[in-house]
Amino acid sequence: MLKQRCVTALGTALVLAGCGNSTVIGTATKSAPTTTATHASARTSTPHKRRKPGLSEAAAGRAYLSIADATNTAITTLQAKFKAAGPSTTPADLGADAQPAEAALAQADGKLATLAHNYRPAASDIRALIRDDAAMAQVLASTASLTSSTVQQWDRSIERDLSRLSSAVSFVRTDLGLPQKS
Repeated sequence: MLKQRCVTALGTALVLAGCGNSTVIGTATKSAPTTTATHASARTSTPHKRRKPGLSEAAAGRAYLSIADATNTAITTLQAKFKAAGPSTTPADLGADAQPAEAALAQADGKLATLAHNYRPAASDIRALIRDDAAMAQVLASTASLTSSTVQQWDRSIERDLSRLSSAVSFVRTDLGLPQKS
């Protein structure tokens, strides 16, 4: 029963976070040195710390899809491990299997924070997605300590967190001009 709930939850998480297959990340351009004229002589100078131009919507979308692909791979792997688990699989075993997915979510959150910084129009929605990813990572971390008396609370937590994650993914995809997943 516990294994079945974990598999169902992870399958839902994968569908909600499913974000495409692009692996190209957009890049910002670096300012080149400029030449300025002073009186009769010309000199080359590096501009003072100029703000790098932000990402375009298309480049931000590609970056997001790349981040999501890595996360989805970890979640797919975890889902396969949960499906392969037998009746003697303990919550500790499931928790150990969940650790790479937890790490992938944490790494994605770091990359998403950079994306939020570089693509300001979606920054607030990306930060909301980061919060919801962190909540999902906490649910995965708690898998190792599940007992028959805590599994119902875990179910409620994961349903709540999946709903929030779904909403956050939808907002970010809209902000980045990406189609919604069905």
